This record gives sequence, structure tokens and C-alpha cells, in this order.
Amino acid sequence: MWRKINIVFTCFLFTCSFTLNAQENIEALKKKLENQKNDTTQVGTLIELYEVLKYDDPDLASEYLTKSLQ
Repeated sequence: MWRKINIVFTCFLFTCSFTLNAQENIEALKKKLENQKNDTTQVGTLIELYEVLKYDDPDLASEYLTKSLQ
């Protein structure tokens, strides 16, 4: 029984860790975007944000993709 609880707990911690890392990545990309001029670097960052968010927040991801096309 303890082994099953340990496995579930380990999976939970792994999921939390992955979620925190993804959120940190999104925040880092947003900060990077604020400091960039309107050029190809900014377009690349917008596309990165789209890729990171397309499954978790499709509406926001779509906004970043639209901005990259403009």
C-alpha cells in the first residue's frame, strides 16, 4: 500500500514541478518580449509563446500568433 501511495505522490510532485517550470518559461518569454524591438527576434518570441500556450490557453496562444503575423 505504501508503495502505491509513494508512486502517486511522486507522480504528483513531478506534475507540479513540470507545471511550475512551464509557468516560469512563459513568464521568462513574456519578459523577453517586453524588452525586444519590433523585429524578427520579437516574432520568434511570439511564436515561442504560441507553442508553449497552444494547448493550455489556446485563446492567448492565438493572440500571440496573430501578433507574430502582423
